[in-house]
Amino acid sequence: MNLTLKSFTLLFSLLICTLPITGKSKKKNKDAEKTELTTPKSSFDTAVGGYTAHRGTIDIYSKADGYLFAIPKSLLGKDLLLTSRVSTTSDNSSTVAGEMPHSPVLIQFSSAGERFYIHKKSTKNICDPNSTLKASFDRNFTAPIWKSYKIKASNDSVILVDLSPLFTGDVKELNPFKTGVPQATMSGSPISDLCMITGIKTFPKNVQIKSQLGYSSKGEPFTVTMTRNLIVLPEIPMRPRYADPRIGYFDEKKEYFTDKEDGVVPVSYIKRWNLQPADSAAYARGELTEVIKPIVFHIDTAIPRKWRPYIKEGVLEWNKAFEKIGYKNVIQVKDYPANDPEFDPDDIRYNCYRMITTNIENSMGPSCSDPRTGEIIQGDVLFYFNSVKLLHNWRFVQTAAVDEKVRTRIFDDELTGSSLRYVATHEIGHTLGLLHNFRASTAIPVDSLRSASFTQKYGTTPSIMDYARYNYVTQPGDKNINLLPPPLGVYDAYAIAWGYRPIPSAATPEDELTTLNQWIREKEHDPMYLYGQQYFFNSVDPTCQSEDLGNDAVKAGEYGIKNLKLIMSKLPQWCVDPNKDYKRLQDAYTEVVEQLKRYVYHAVMYVGSIYMDDPVAGDGRTNYHFIDRKTQLNALRFVLKNIADLPNWLLNKEVTNKTGLIISVPDLQARFLKSLFAGPVATALSLFEQMEPTKALTYQTLMDEIYNFVWAKSLKGATPDFYERQLQVVYVSSLLRALSAKQGSRLSSMSALKEGLKSFDHNSISCHVASVNHYTDERSTAFFDFNSMEDFRAIKNPANQVKATELFKLLARLRLSAPSKTLKAHYDVLYRELKTALNEK
Repeated sequence: MNLTLKSFTLLFSLLICTLPITGKSKKKNKDAEKTELTTPKSSFDTAVGGYTAHRGTIDIYSKADGYLFAIPKSLLGKDLLLTSRVSTTSDNSSTVAGEMPHSPVLIQFSSAGERFYIHKKSTKNICDPNSTLKASFDRNFTAPIWKSYKIKASNDSVILVDLSPLFTGDVKELNPFKTGVPQATMSGSPISDLCMITGIKTFPKNVQIKSQLGYSSKGEPFTVTMTRNLIVLPEIPMRPRYADPRIGYFDEKKEYFTDKEDGVVPVSYIKRWNLQPADSAAYARGELTEVIKPIVFHIDTAIPRKWRPYIKEGVLEWNKAFEKIGYKNVIQVKDYPANDPEFDPDDIRYNCYRMITTNIENSMGPSCSDPRTGEIIQGDVLFYFNSVKLLHNWRFVQTAAVDEKVRTRIFDDELTGSSLRYVATHEIGHTLGLLHNFRASTAIPVDSLRSASFTQKYGTTPSIMDYARYNYVTQPGDKNINLLPPPLGVYDAYAIAWGYRPIPSAATPEDELTTLNQWIREKEHDPMYLYGQQYFFNSVDPTCQSEDLGNDAVKAGEYGIKNLKLIMSKLPQWCVDPNKDYKRLQDAYTEVVEQLKRYVYHAVMYVGSIYMDDPVAGDGRTNYHFIDRKTQLNALRFVLKNIADLPNWLLNKEVTNKTGLIISVPDLQARFLKSLFAGPVATALSLFEQMEPTKALTYQTLMDEIYNFVWAKSLKGATPDFYERQLQVVYVSSLLRALSAKQGSRLSSMSALKEGLKSFDHNSISCHVASVNHYTDERSTAFFDFNSMEDFRAIKNPANQVKATELFKLLARLRLSAPSKTLKAHYDVLYRELKTALNEK
């Protein structure tokens, strides 16, 4: 009884307690429904209604007819980098798929009222943050507004804008057309109906936008897909390292404002990756250590499979340099993944070795860096397919005299692969920040290039970053000679150590300077470790040339021409295929001539030459010194001797009967002779005479040597042959031009630069040249601006006048005494030209 009563009482109590709770819950639901019906959506939610959200560092909302970008307010005022890359193109004559036509744009975001702004930020000017100048600096170097957009909506954390016009419009910093470089051969007018965003991807640190852009270019349709990446830069930038002109790194140039100096200080930061040891304690103990973020290169699977192992070896070669400073596995390689939908070679997060299918003979190693500090954040190699042809031709014309394996139409995989390995190492060097080192090869004595033990150890140059190709010095009969550049040169390992070795005791870039200088001083007297920049114009330093080998251009050239003569005699045997036309023979003949030009022009560079350097206080070096008279005179006579010798071997009838007369020997002779009359030659010799009159090869001596060479037979009363008469014609026109010429331009303007590049005689892989700023190293004092000098007419004009008067008298006599009507007429024409010119004066 009691148990039943207690159970009933408990049940009743539970029911009484439960009923009111259930009633309250129903009331709540009704109130919620009422609120939901009466409270409108936020403006942000309304604006993105019907869109699909893509979450990342910047959320992007997409639907069929548009895109909206949700910019986090936390990004306002922060530094971001905007890059633009060609992904596909219908015309690759100017810009190829995989290439960035423009430098990245450093930007910041801001907003005011209903407007959202993108600021274009410059880091050329920097200021000591602890200086009283900082307040004034901030007022005078604000980031200008680059683009402005109407805000669609916002909330507490984001601002919603439509940035589509940035990616579909014709924005010069982002379009596919290069500017300011000789390769800028295309332009176009956008067609709005053909411009659209075709895809977006979002990631934690970057977003990617792909756009199709349609243009009319010179009346023809042009369609390109551009991939733009917007990456958030580190809030705490990498500590930069100061550049030094004595070692070759790409750099970021700055103007530094500080009250610690009397005036603005120009400074430069080298471009390098931010490599930090993964285990600092182990690194401090001297153990080989992985780095926190290795550099991974993805190899394009469009590259033929047979070549990929050699390319990978070339890429990984740089690990040997990093191991010398305690880092292991810094560089890694992977093929493009076959089944990874997230992988995109145009994503800024990936470093790629790209196959470029064009007929251009080229290869490049560009990189993308943080302009604030020089930190490299991404690198590429653009491997142009037709560079294989270039390497084939070079290797044939430079080594066929001693290597029978290169005398075939198609090289075996090992031959081609070894060349591609060398190119890969060179281009990866650029992506690591290294410039060309054009002085490297002159460290090697010419005869050492015929030594098996030396070449097996050092190859053809101390630096893979030189333009020193194959060993054209070695002669038939030399045994076990290495014909290739080294896998990695001693300079290359030294340069990597200088740029990447940590200096734990330093807290600032300034703290590193003493150590960095000491590292250079340790090697300054060993020519194997010297750096020489790549000059393009007004180069007077013969030790910084392209395609040269050894420390004596004349001796190397003599060996090279001896080999060319052998190759020329064997061309019909080596370069003719049964039942085929003679195109291969024509190409080989042309290559012989091009290689001959290199040998002769290498020697021309020594006539009127000045060795340039970048001394610092205490190292005992000088900014310049003139190449001695004997060396210059030897080079001059080498050039003149080979001008005279050309018809004796270059017009091989066994070749020309099959190829036709595709080479003009008189034209080639004229080019070589005219090069000796060039303005920089005359000015450098005049400067030599001014500065060191007792030691100089004088301009008058140059004129005497050329005169005696050109008129040798005429002076003896003998009859000059056809080629000699042609040279006499060229001589008179060159002399008259020299009589009237003023000092030539430095070619510093863009139009002059383009014209200069058109006439610049070289056939070299252009590698990294993408900006006019790369043509000279502004950090260096090893450069002569001849425009800033007097034109030395007091030296040149008398010498030219003496030769003109002397020749006039000779021609006056010869026009009457010549043994044939043809020769009399020849002399008479030249006599009248001189008479007119001299009378005008």
